[in-house]
Amino acid sequence: MAGHEVVQNVGFEVRLVVPPVPPQRLLDLPESIQKSLDQAETNFHLPACEEAAATMYRRALERALKEAHPETTGSLYAKIRSLADDHVLPGALAEWAHEIR
Repeated sequence: MAGHEVVQNVGFEVRLVVPPVPPQRLLDLPESIQKSLDQAETNFHLPACEEAAATMYRRALERALKEAHPETTGSLYAKIRSLADDHVLPGALAEWAHEIR
C-alpha cells in the first residue's frame, strides 16, 4: 500500500514521547509577574498540581494589577471591581479576572 507502513510485532514497545514545551515568555513583563506565570504554567501541566497552578495564576494577576494600577487598594476582588467600575477593565476582562481570583 502506498503511503502506509506495516509494523509487525517483533517484541518491541513503541512509545510516543513528546518533550515538554517551555513556557512562553511575554516581552517586557516584570520579573515577579513572569516568575508567577512560569510557576503557574509548570504546575498546570503536572498531575495533581492544579491548585498550585491556580494559586500562581492568581498571584500573577495580583502582581500585574499592582504594577499597572498601584493606586488601587483593598482586596483583589475590590481592585478588580474598582477598575471595572472606572471602565479601566472591560466587563468581560473583569469577569475573567474574577474567575482567576
